[in-house]
Amino acid sequence: LQYALIGRLMNDALDAHLAANEKLVKTGMILKTSGEDGDQSSAAPDAFLPVIPDVAIQYRCGDTVPSEIYGFLPFTTMVSLIPNDTRTIYVLTDNPHRANVLGEKKFSSKCHGILTALFIHLQSEFSNATIVVKRGGDAFLDYARLSRSKVTICSASTFCLWPALAHTGKAYFPVTSLVAGWKPDSPVTPDFGPHFIWLSSPRIVTEFKPDTPIADVIAVLKETKPRSDLKTSK
Repeated sequence: LQYALIGRLMNDALDAHLAANEKLVKTGMILKTSGEDGDQSSAAPDAFLPVIPDVAIQYRCGDTVPSEIYGFLPFTTMVSLIPNDTRTIYVLTDNPHRANVLGEKKFSSKCHGILTALFIHLQSEFSNATIVVKRGGDAFLDYARLSRSKVTICSASTFCLWPALAHTGKAYFPVTSLVAGWKPDSPVTPDFGPHFIWLSSPRIVTEFKPDTPIADVIAVLKETKPRSDLKTSK
């Protein structure tokens, strides 16, 4: 089984990386939370936070529009997958300068607003949990978070696919043609084992355009505005 081999190789590599960062793993981390380039956290500014959260969410933003492959998971979908007793939720997302390098600035300028709205939404739903939005950093530590958390929720992204294959808890991955053989009415989803769970409903939001107003983007992600309205909005 190829997915099992990938998972074992990924876990061996992550074991080595975590061992090399043993002090950080034991003591925890302090986040930089100033300005739009900084991370966001509901914890105290000087709080040491665990490296591995209970729930890890990979939320790809800047280069997902326009695209029929990537898209966005609605906030409400993520909330429905998070256990009520969760203590730490980390949203792992793009470095804020990544899209500028790739020439994808038009929609990426909305990412701070989208991520702030997601941060506030998760705070309101899980008031007893520490919520973190982490923008970039050590990619291998993000891999560790995505493979070692109790629950992982992926965007349609190969960055999250590999740690999801190594997961021993629950890893949710949206159905798109990026990985699955996908047609609008007949998704074909390979079996990647009992810990890899395909999300076929609701489907990811792919209707956004580079000039879609940020208020409409957030309303659709909160499911307070039908995505079908985007096709006729001006």
